[in-house]
Amino acid sequence: SELEDIDYRLSLLAANNDNDANISDEFIEKASYYIMVEKLLEDRYINFEKYIRNIEPGVPRNFLQSVISSITISDGKITSIVFKNGKVHKFMYKEKTQSL
Repeated sequence: SELEDIDYRLSLLAANNDNDANISDEFIEKASYYIMVEKLLEDRYINFEKYIRNIEPGVPRNFLQSVISSITISDGKITSIVFKNGKVHKFMYKEKTQSL
């Protein structure tokens, strides 16, 4: 019975540790998301390529999924982006002309 009691207490401790880890991970994700949004709103130059490489990869992905509804691609080029608020941004590409 003592062994069962110890196993039970260990399982409770493990569950608490899992909850603490989930809370910690969730906090870090939300903090990273907040920092990313603040960077996007800043009125100064930001090297986004360098910035994106230094943050958790899931943060920008989750951000884009929360803002963009769909992206249409034709011939390897983005032709339109539909945002969650219903706005659509269409891309038009100039054709390359060959000079003789």
